[in-house]
Amino acid sequence: MVKYVLILYLVIPGGLLHPAKAQDYLVGETASYKLTYLSIPAVNITLSVPEKIAFYGKPAYHVAATAKTNTVFSAFYKVDNRYDIYIDSASGLPIVMYKKVRQKTLEHEMTIRYDHNHRKIRLEGGKYAVPLDTTLIEQAHNFFSMIYFLRRQPLMMLQTFKLNLDVETEQWIVDMRVTGTETVEAAEQTWETRRVDFTFTPLQEEKKRRKTDILTRRLVTSKTKLSFWIAMQPPYPFVKVVFEMSPFNTYTILSDISR
Repeated sequence: MVKYVLILYLVIPGGLLHPAKAQDYLVGETASYKLTYLSIPAVNITLSVPEKIAFYGKPAYHVAATAKTNTVFSAFYKVDNRYDIYIDSASGLPIVMYKKVRQKTLEHEMTIRYDHNHRKIRLEGGKYAVPLDTTLIEQAHNFFSMIYFLRRQPLMMLQTFKLNLDVETEQWIVDMRVTGTETVEAAEQTWETRRVDFTFTPLQEEKKRRKTDILTRRLVTSKTKLSFWIAMQPPYPFVKVVFEMSPFNTYTILSDISR
C-alpha cells in the first residue's frame, strides 16, 4: 500500500513573499531559451504567461510553454511540444494542464485535471482510451507549477523547500535547496542569480519509462541532477538550467525576455 505523505511549504518568516514579488509581474512575460546538447544548439524553448484569468472560478496564471528542435537537430531527434498550464495564483497549485506532444518516438495529446479538494486527478487522452481517475497526492504540484513556485520566493542562501509532486499519477517528493550565488551573462544582460538544486524521491517503486515526454516526465527520476539559476532582480526569470544526463549534459540559457 502506498503511504501518502503530507508536505507543507517551507515559507519565509511571517509567511509573506518579498514585497517586490507580491505583484503580478509574471503576466505578459515571454522568455526564450536555447538548449544545447553536445555543445550543439538543439532546442528552442519558450515560457510565457500571457494572461491571468478566472479559471474554474479561481484567479489563475496561464503558463504556456513550447519546445521545438531546430532544423539541424530535427534530423536526429524531432521535438515539437506545446503545454498550457493553469495555476491557481493564490495556492500556486495546478488546476489543469493541456499538452500536445510531437516527438520522434511519441505523438499524443493529453488533458490532466487536478482536484485538490478531493485529492483526485483525471487524465484524458494520450495512452488512455477512456479517462483515468485516480488519487492525487496532497498539495500536489506538477513540473511547471513547481518551478514557478520558486519564482515567487525570495530565495535566500541555504534556504530549502520540500513539495509534493505528481508526474502523471507517479508520486514524488522534491527537495529544493538554494546552494549558491552566481553572475550569469544571458539575453545581453548581466544577472545576479541564485542556484537551486533539485532532488527527487519516489513515494512508490520507480517505473522505467519508455517513449515519454522529454520536457517534463523525463526530467523527474531518482538519479536526476537538475539545477536552475533564478535571477535575484525583477522579473526573476529562469536564467540558466543544467540537466545532468548520461553520457552528456544539457545546458539551457535565457536568450531573450520581453513583456
